[in-house]
Amino acid sequence: MYDERCLKIIGANIKLIRICCGISQGELARALAISQTHLSNIECCRVTVNFRVLLRAANALDCTLDDLLQQEITEPTKTVMEDSEHSSAEVKELLQILQAYKKA
Repeated sequence: MYDERCLKIIGANIKLIRICCGISQGELARALAISQTHLSNIECCRVTVNFRVLLRAANALDCTLDDLLQQEITEPTKTVMEDSEHSSAEVKELLQILQAYKKA
C-alpha cells in the first residue's frame, strides 16, 4: 500500500539508483529535461516529483515505478545490480551512508 511516506523518499531512491548505475546528476537531469539544481532538490527531498518526471526517471534509470516508491531500501533492484560496476557490499555500504544522511 502506498501512502505519503513514499513521497519523502522518492528523491533518495532516485539518487541511490542513479549512483548505482554510474550516472552523473547532470546526465540524469538532461534525460529528465530538468535542471541539475532541480534534480539536486529532488534527490535531497526538498521538492516533490511530478508524475511526468517520475516516469522519465524510471525509464532513464531502467527501473520500475515501484523501485522509486519503495519505502524501505534494503537491497538494490536486480536491474541496477546487473548493470552496476559496484559489488553488493559496496552498494549496501552506500545504502547505510545514505540512510544515515537522511536521518541527520
